[in-house]
Amino acid sequence: MRWRNDRIGFDDRWVMAVGIGLISFLVPIVFFGWRIGRPPYYPFEAWWPSLVITTLTWMTCRGIACWARRRYPAFTEVRKRVLVQYGMVIVSALLINGVAGSTLDQVCLRLMKLRSVPLHGDDTGIASVSATILCTLLVMTMYESIYFLSELKKSVEEKEMLKRESLQAQVNALKIQVNPHFLFNTLNTLAAVIPENPQQAVDFVQQLSKVYRHILEVKDEPSILLR
Repeated sequence: MRWRNDRIGFDDRWVMAVGIGLISFLVPIVFFGWRIGRPPYYPFEAWWPSLVITTLTWMTCRGIACWARRRYPAFTEVRKRVLVQYGMVIVSALLINGVAGSTLDQVCLRLMKLRSVPLHGDDTGIASVSATILCTLLVMTMYESIYFLSELKKSVEEKEMLKRESLQAQVNALKIQVNPHFLFNTLNTLAAVIPENPQQAVDFVQQLSKVYRHILEVKDEPSILLR
């Protein structure tokens, strides 16, 4: 799997490691009422089912995000991509939560018996769906924000590159204009010197040869010393 690619915008391994661990730890506390340091005490059995569901949901959301960005790459398709992407991740997350919840049904029943004040079935279902939707939207919003910033950065860099290329093209155009004018003026000067002072004309041609040799040597340089 390519962890860093244009569809994600950054290497998200460390985000996944921290995010999955943190969300899976907080969901039983925030949505199911387990507590640390007072009853009902947070048991290990409440964490690992949350870890399994969070990992499956996160990886599925990541895969859907990559697919949607590959399927709708154009800027004009952003709204369509976001709607399709968010719809698919919510449905997928609810399916994962339902299937995983059924698979871990015995574990969930055991957890309810451990509570001094057990949750009713309806309360458990509402808390589970709420946790799934909220965490899924949070993860997808994070990915979309980072992807947007990455695309914005690339757009700014491309704009700057085009600006530099435009300036370089203008400089090259000026060079093309200057060289013929310079040659025209020097030839006129040489024509005036030859009848009056042939030796000076010879020196003039030699110096002109050195100038043009230098021009050929530095023609690809962005700048040269004034001397």
